[in-house]
Amino acid sequence: MKLSENAETVLAKRYYLPGEDWDGLCKRVSDAVGKDEESRKKYFDAINNLYFLPNSPTLMNAGTNLPNLSACFVLNLDDSMESIMDTAKNMALVFKSGGGVGISFDNIREKDARVSETNGVASGVVSFMELYNSVANCVKQGGKRRAALMGSLRVDHPEILNFIDCKLEKNKLNNFNISVCVTDKFMKAAENGEEYELISPVNGVVGKLNARDVLLRIAENAHENGEPGILFIDTANKYNPIPQFGKYKTTNPCGEVYLLENEACNLLSLNIIRVIDNLEYYVRLSVRFLNDVIDAGKYPLPQIHEQVKKTRKIGLGIMGWADYLALQKIPYDSKTARKMAEDIEAQIYEYANDESLKIAVEKNEFIDTIDGLRYNGTLLTIAPTGTISMIADCSSSIEPYFALAYTKNVMDGHSLKYINPILLQILEDEGLWCSEVKAQIIKTGSIQNIDTIPQSIKDVFKTANEISISGHVKMQSAFQKYVDNSISKTINLQSDATVNDVLLAYVMAYNEGCKGITVYRDGSRNNQVLTTSKSKIDKCPECKTKLSHNEGCATCPGCGWSLCTI
Repeated sequence: MKLSENAETVLAKRYYLPGEDWDGLCKRVSDAVGKDEESRKKYFDAINNLYFLPNSPTLMNAGTNLPNLSACFVLNLDDSMESIMDTAKNMALVFKSGGGVGISFDNIREKDARVSETNGVASGVVSFMELYNSVANCVKQGGKRRAALMGSLRVDHPEILNFIDCKLEKNKLNNFNISVCVTDKFMKAAENGEEYELISPVNGVVGKLNARDVLLRIAENAHENGEPGILFIDTANKYNPIPQFGKYKTTNPCGEVYLLENEACNLLSLNIIRVIDNLEYYVRLSVRFLNDVIDAGKYPLPQIHEQVKKTRKIGLGIMGWADYLALQKIPYDSKTARKMAEDIEAQIYEYANDESLKIAVEKNEFIDTIDGLRYNGTLLTIAPTGTISMIADCSSSIEPYFALAYTKNVMDGHSLKYINPILLQILEDEGLWCSEVKAQIIKTGSIQNIDTIPQSIKDVFKTANEISISGHVKMQSAFQKYVDNSISKTINLQSDATVNDVLLAYVMAYNEGCKGITVYRDGSRNNQVLTTSKSKIDKCPECKTKLSHNEGCATCPGCGWSLCTI
């Protein structure tokens, strides 16, 4: 398989072992994961031909002396100094092994609450987040990429306002993504403009806040800098396939995987363009592969090993969705696209569920889910895909195109100019490609103001901040109907979007049955780089990591994605 220059650069900088090439990597991974010659051959073919790619820890670590193959972890945290420090140590061990960590701070008593053991007062949630952020600063994930954290807090925790505001200060808690866990009760109170109770982990009800005011404060902060996100925690627990094992409190760092405490999940994404004509085969093979990854991997903590073996959660997703729609000449924000999303994801779920049951029968080991018996606690999730979509040379996850032309500085300043190849081919086929059109696309990253391009093509190639709130949310919802875990997706807003637009996105996402939502308003952060003459970003569109900036370029320390003013 001949890879793109971009893919080879990323692989050489981060994934290849000394002297390794693409065939060597694929053989290393398939040999480490496969249990017999037949499965190894099938896995090699699927990875080598980019039909699917597993998460980065599997590609990096399989067949090496760093045996963790999972990307996503959630750790427990209790309200004691022993637990707080144990969690810091365990977090560092997960980072060292190559994983990211989600932590719920629900159990931590609020700032200034009385501590009976010392007759003092508690330092509170945000102070311990600062502790964990410092640990993350010192430990890279697998020694190769920035450590990633999710910090979440229930909306009825007494320190919720401090938590909502904790990232307003520039460069504070820069290893954290933060999300507020909102409940059905809170959303109803917000709709009615009513107060709701604040419940201390140690002192019970300690006060009240107006729910609409709190939701507005979340929206104002997200409008200002993209955080916090929202986790619809009651929705997630309502559709938890295995509620007998416990309730969800939080997710992994990018929000696509709800996990129980001390649980891990490994991910894989189908390259939808390459597998659509043989979808059933590759879905079934993916389920087998992910289960073999569970068995082949070693876990950084014994309690994680125990929990993973109980619930065997896997996360099968897709990438290349925007490319697939563009090749079909279907607008991303159309009813047709959403119907296709539902239909394809329904098929993926049907095949995955049936294959999981087949494995359960073979092993005579069953998990009783709300939909029937199977081998795996969860099956489907949609991750942001990050660098694996760069390796596969396809669009990221289920996101629309971020821009139609840009420069990628892929690790160590290696620059690659990029114009969307599907758009380029269509314009050439229609006799619309010329130097003037090229110059305008490079200048703006968009085709919406090019008079010579017909509206039918413009509709197909809208970029992320040219799609309406409804178009974003309804696409996420269309996939969520058949995804039994969750989805990482950004609801991109134009720079002139209002706080009310953010509120609209929240309410729409909740009513549409989404399990979480992240909103980003174009140009909303300071110290941002121009991607085009109109568009600015401060967060990596592929893995959601905060970008670093230098002389007109933004580089992602998480996955290596980069963008320069063109």
